[in-house]
Amino acid sequence: MVWSDVNFVGETVTFRVTKNGETRKVQLIDVAKVLLERLKVRRGNVPLNEPVLRVCEARGSLTAAAKTIGIPNVTHHDMREVFATTAIECGVDIPTVADWPGHKDGGKLLLERYSKHRDEHKRLAARRVDFSPVPPAQNLTVMKHGTA
Repeated sequence: MVWSDVNFVGETVTFRVTKNGETRKVQLIDVAKVLLERLKVRRGNVPLNEPVLRVCEARGSLTAAAKTIGIPNVTHHDMREVFATTAIECGVDIPTVADWPGHKDGGKLLLERYSKHRDEHKRLAARRVDFSPVPPAQNLTVMKHGTA
């Protein structure tokens, strides 16, 4: 990804080199937009064809970071799973979360692999389930059957 692939106004990133060889445009999440804006400011006036990230593979950095803080090794696939799970827990619909990493199955793989919700999320979700009667909305008119 080079700087010309980042559209700050439209809040998208275009990925031209993907696993399946297809170009994909993805909506920027807010924290990614802030991070990219900070990187651009820090680097100054960079050419549009300059890579946004200066490393292609983060395996060594992830391994070193995990060792430093005393956790098991973390891979980029682990990070994808954390991202997908977090997005789902934040209420993003499954087809949208599946589209971001380029899944073409509408979310089937995502549901099988990446939707392992954390226990705290499950507890909070259970509290939202409510079968009590819902009062009718004040701005609706009830119509008799057969009328338009």
